[in-house]
Parts: sequence; structure tokens; C-alpha cells
Amino acid sequence: MFKVLMILSIGVIHLSGVLLGFSQPSSPLFKMKPIGGDVRLFYSALGDLRADELFDSEVYKRLLNQPSTSGMLTARFKLRGQVSRFKWEVHPLLSSRPQSATGITLNANPNQFAQAIPLSVNLVDSSDHLAQLRADRLLISREFDLFKITLGRQAITLGQGRAFTPLDRLAPFSPTSIDQQYKPGLDALRVDVWWGIAGQLSLISAYRQEWSRSGMAYVMTAQEHFGGWDLHVLVGEFQRDWVTGVSTAGSIGPLSVYGDFAWTWSSPELVRAGDLEDFGRASLGVSWSWAQGGGGQVSGELYWQEDGARSAELYNLESLDPRLNRGERMFLGTYYSMLSLQQALSPIFQSTLSVLSNLGDTSGLVGSTLIWSVRQDVDLVLGGYAGYGSGIGVPPVTDLNAIPYELQSEFGALKWMGFAMMATYF
Repeated sequence: MFKVLMILSIGVIHLSGVLLGFSQPSSPLFKMKPIGGDVRLFYSALGDLRADELFDSEVYKRLLNQPSTSGMLTARFKLRGQVSRFKWEVHPLLSSRPQSATGITLNANPNQFAQAIPLSVNLVDSSDHLAQLRADRLLISREFDLFKITLGRQAITLGQGRAFTPLDRLAPFSPTSIDQQYKPGLDALRVDVWWGIAGQLSLISAYRQEWSRSGMAYVMTAQEHFGGWDLHVLVGEFQRDWVTGVSTAGSIGPLSVYGDFAWTWSSPELVRAGDLEDFGRASLGVSWSWAQGGGGQVSGELYWQEDGARSAELYNLESLDPRLNRGERMFLGTYYSMLSLQQALSPIFQSTLSVLSNLGDTSGLVGSTLIWSVRQDVDLVLGGYAGYGSGIGVPPVTDLNAIPYELQSEFGALKWMGFAMMATYF
């Protein structure tokens, strides 16, 4: 019943804004106003998979030679308001996409996050199509002189990492996500305390899977500014994993430097045979920006995750790691790098070239993106990725109903992928 009421409430708020011309009578107790929204159309095409050792079998030919296309349409509306001294915000999201999904989507998917309160309803749920209405934000906050309390579905980011985020184990973006402008919300209670000019202490309790220590995250972060550098310290328990870490960002001459380090004491529930009980993750990045020629930026980032597989032979086993499956980390291996170049070609065109590399198995993804600002409120994004490295290894077929294969590198199986996105803002 709560689910139905919540969805109806979102619909009423949305419809009320439309019917009233997005205006509300002045009231000292209740205020509401739209703060924008967007409509986005995604399209992607995935090529055949690459295999270095292909046996003469029709089974494997059907497995590997399956180019596919996919699309998604989303419409998001944003409302913000106030009831007495309490502020609220709601972002209803309507999405429509095919049920079938390719192995590599390169899109942030808000459905990967569990909901403490079910704030989504499937309007169409057939074998080949899914249309869903979901609350991507639904929060209420109360601000005092020195602190603020926020309850509900909200965006949370931890650490200073950009391509790689060792400290952000709640809702990290993948470096290959097409759209990183909007971060999906998590159900959480957050208290922020401020002091001085840049000092802040944050206490966060976030729902991950269930109402228990194994399904919750409890995090405390503190930040301060010292001599031109931002320093963040984190201590927390992520589903029984105890984590502590530090993050910093600042400048050395014309260079912007940033880095994260996290150390994890593993939950006994997640330690498998051969796993490390305790492990570290770290990233270090440098970027340089310039204004000539319309402006641009070059950046490089290194990443180390000690809990990753040491060799490609262990990738199939590593893919079963619960931390990987619940979105806390994105990669199978241990050592990675990311290089990217952004350049404004004109006032309405911007290009990006990137190379994501697994340094352990010498595979990677080369990506290129062109952003066209068609109008002030309309963007068109075109791009693609091409993989390099060893492809899928195919052992001899013993059971045609169970197709065995093994990854010989993390990214080499992807020959190519292209994508397009059109976004309009209001």
C-alpha cells in the first residue's frame, strides 16, 4: 500500500506542477517549485566478440557472432519544496528499455541499487520490454546553524578519485559510463556538521541489501583544507567490511593532483579460499588544463586493487566476488591506468579521447566521444569503444548445452561498441 501511495504522490506532484504552470501560491508553510529535468534517448550497438582460439563448432559461432543493438528512453522531472522548516526534493524518473541486455552496457543503471522502501513500479514488464516509474530522489532535510540532517534517497560520493574511486564503495561510476552527469540515489540517513571555512564531518547510514549489518553501510568522513590541499579521512563498515582511508586533492604548479587510499579488513562471510583477508586499494591522478584553442584538459590516473585477480586464468572465479556483483568495484584485475584528453573544437563541439588499460594482461578500451551542443538545452553525444588484447579462449566442447569459455584478458573480447545519446534539458 505504501508503494502505491508513494507512486501516486509523485504522479500528483508532477501533474500539479504541469497544471498550475509550475507555480504555487505564496505560503509561509508550503512551497514548491520545479528545478528542471531532462529527457534522454540512448542507443548502443555491440559488435561480435573476439576469440583467439575458436574451435570448429556451431555452438561457439552462435555464441561469438551475435552483434546486438539496444536503446533506452528516460524522462526525469525535478521538484524542490519546503514545508515549514523542512526542505524536500523529489525526482521521478520514467524509463523504457528492452529487457534483453548485452554483456557490456557502459551505462549507469539505477536498478542495481537495492531500495529500502520500494519507490518504483513496473508499468510494462513483458518478456522483451520494461517500462518503469521510479523515484531517483526522494529526500527531506532540516538545516540548522552548524549541521544538516538529510533522510531519504540521495546522491552520495566518497573520495576524490575520478576514473577510479577506491573510497566510494556505495555508488561508484564506472570509468566507461556514457552519462556521468546524474548519479543515482541511495536510501540513506546523513548528518553533516560544519566548522570554520572548509571543515565538515559527515555521518552516513545507507541501505545496501537488507536491514542488518550484512546489508548496511555505516560511514564517517571528515574533511579540512590545509595549505591549498583538501584532506578527507574515512572510517566505515560496508556490509561487515571494515574500511579506513584517506583522500587528498590540491595543486602543484599548473598540475592538479588527487589521490585515494583505502584499506579493508574483510568480512569473514566474503573470504573465499585463496582470497586476501585484508587488502588495499589506491589511486593517483594528475590533470593539466589549458585555455588556448577553446580550452582542454589532459589527465592520467593509476589504480591498484590488491583484491583483484593476479592473472587472467582467475578471472572467471573473480567474477563471482560479491563486491564486484553488488557494484563496489568494477574490474577483475589488479593494476590499471586511465589516460584522457578533452579539447573544445569550437563553442559548440567538444571531443574526448580516452584509453583504459589493464596493465596486468595488456588489454584495454580505446574510447572517443564527440559532444555537440545543438542548442543551449539540447546535447548530442556520439562515441564508441574498441577493445584490444587477447579474446575469449574456448576449450574443447564437452557439453553443447553448457558453453564453456574463459577470458584471456579483461577487455580484449570486445571488438567494438558504438553509442549515441541525445539529451534535452528544461
